Amino acid sequence: MCFPAVPCLLTARARELAALASPAPRPAPATSDQPRRKPVAEFVTELRNLTPKDITAVVGKMLKSPISVAAIGDITDIPRYNELSSRFG
Repeated sequence: MCFPAVPCLLTARARELAALASPAPRPAPATSDQPRRKPVAEFVTELRNLTPKDITAVVGKMLKSPISVAAIGDITDIPRYNELSSRFG
């Protein structure tokens, strides 16, 4: 317990500053089940190597899976899920 209150405030502030000054925790190294962040150059290379066949395969998988719908705000004019789903089914 601190009397007067000012030293307690100073002590709390000192703890805050010490926490800010301490090094940030480092992230755990990626394991085989965790994706790693690719360098930009590698990502760009992979994008440039995409073929129309690759894109067709991904879109085909997407169209076979159920759709997802998200909305913000007034939803009175949004079609019902069944109606949207039938457009892609």
